[in-house]
Amino acid sequence: MLGKLRYVSVEHYMNEAIPKTKPHKKQRKNNWFYDQRVRILNNRINAARRLNRRHPTDNNRTLLRKVVQSTRREKKNIQEQKWIEWCQGIDSHTTLSSMWGKLKAVSGNKRATTPSHSNPQQEAEHLALSFAMRSSSTQLPDNTIHTLNSLQPEREREIEQACLAEADTDHPITSTPANKDTGLTGTPSREVRATGA
Repeated sequence: MLGKLRYVSVEHYMNEAIPKTKPHKKQRKNNWFYDQRVRILNNRINAARRLNRRHPTDNNRTLLRKVVQSTRREKKNIQEQKWIEWCQGIDSHTTLSSMWGKLKAVSGNKRATTPSHSNPQQEAEHLALSFAMRSSSTQLPDNTIHTLNSLQPEREREIEQACLAEADTDHPITSTPANKDTGLTGTPSREVRATGA
């Protein structure tokens, strides 16, 4: 008897700790136009339903009907606005798969996936600006900035000299046969000319 009780309690705690199914994100039917405004409207309806359920009076029932009617109108407006925004976003670069995916989501045949952020473009720009500001040389200590500024003219002078210096490989390529001395086409290099070969 004691062994059976232990097994039942272990099984009970095991079922609580280890889910039997893979948890997944709840998908809403109105996922393609769901945003903060829709969430607020749903909260209004739920609050009116709770009030009507706790205190079922004629006034609360009337209030619930009015709230449901007004939120349906507002949701319809939001839905139309999102549809227009999506249609305006279609251009020559829009893929057919994204268009068909949206159409299936709107018709209810397929659930659209919600982005990980409500406005990914704005968040990406914010992160890029934040990174640019944090990695700017103005964030360095004053003595480091002073050292960089004092070394800048010397570095620019070295770069300019390197650009103006003529390298051994800087010679035109011609259709003449290869030179026996250097193995290169065209005229012999300066060192070969200097040695007289």
